[in-house]
Amino acid sequence: MEFLSGGRNRILAISVENFSYKSVLFSKNTDAAQGGIDFFDSGNIINEFEVSERDLEKQAERAFRKIFDKAAEARGKIDLCLIIFSAPWHISETYKVEITKQTAFAFTRQDFDNVLKNEDSAFVKNVKTGFNSDLKFIEGDIMKTLMNGYETHFPFDKKAETVKINIYISAVQKNLFDRINDLAKEQLGFSFENHKLKIKTRQMILFSVLRKKFDFENGFIFIDIGSEITEITLIKNGYIEETTGFKKGRNFFIRRLMNGFNIEFHEAEDMFKRHNADLTESETNKKVGSILSGAKNDWLSGFSEIIKAMSKDYFLPKILAVFSPDMFLGKVFSGKDDLKINLFSEIKEVSCKDFFASGEYFDEKILNSFLFFEIAYLRDFNHF
Repeated sequence: MEFLSGGRNRILAISVENFSYKSVLFSKNTDAAQGGIDFFDSGNIINEFEVSERDLEKQAERAFRKIFDKAAEARGKIDLCLIIFSAPWHISETYKVEITKQTAFAFTRQDFDNVLKNEDSAFVKNVKTGFNSDLKFIEGDIMKTLMNGYETHFPFDKKAETVKINIYISAVQKNLFDRINDLAKEQLGFSFENHKLKIKTRQMILFSVLRKKFDFENGFIFIDIGSEITEITLIKNGYIEETTGFKKGRNFFIRRLMNGFNIEFHEAEDMFKRHNADLTESETNKKVGSILSGAKNDWLSGFSEIIKAMSKDYFLPKILAVFSPDMFLGKVFSGKDDLKINLFSEIKEVSCKDFFASGEYFDEKILNSFLFFEIAYLRDFNHF
């Protein structure tokens, strides 16, 4: 199904993080290449950190019902819905497959589908150990294909004796997928089957957008500092090599301020923002800086463990690219040097300025704060 093919399109995008969600309903005028936001909504899926899998599913269902209700109340037709899952809501892996025959054969789309459906594959067995319930595979995207040792971007129906494929595969819990699909049908008239509902992982959204700006062959490590989780993606040789992360995101720093000053979360968040903007009083600023410095050291400890473990299995690229809400790195970290840990020669902070012209499309503050990559993805890709 083609989208953004002319006229005005309204897209509902929902980003599901560890314990929270963000959603935006925006319109894209393809003639003027400008857009507008009809509503933005965010909230917690759960308000506590230790819950059962079943309770988590119920809370997620409640959050999606709220979002779909609000979208259904908006004036005008909604054309598309894109749902993006971050860890730990999905399991993903780049799966390497090699097919070799004694004589040249035509590699068909059916051959590719058979690879995805192979219940005995190492990936499927690995994924099934990660979830207690049945799975729904949501993505099976070819990262790279070599035919007789030569890379090709269009492998189907070409002949070769040996085909090597790197496939990014992801899955979510089937009962959660089915409930979201049912709610979308009930409230919006959308479904996975009619292609108006699309579910993707944040890693694939990042990969699709970042490949336009970065050298994917030499590679880089991308850090995505979310609300609750920092996700780390290793990209080498043109594809996603590994994805991992740890449970310290932006809110980890805010909770440290909340506990340090004995205040509510929203007050600590406001203090965090004021500190970044150099608006706090000197004594308060000194205490905030001290608390954030301690939080930074704990965050760096988790980051260093991930990188060191990754370096045992891979020859790591020298470039580190970082994206975070509010672009707080320059304030929390010391000249980015903290992130190098003697491995990286270059640190790049990624912002909307790298992908959007000044004044283009949406307000810069909105793009930098949330759903930036999702909006860039929807803007640049002409199919859903």
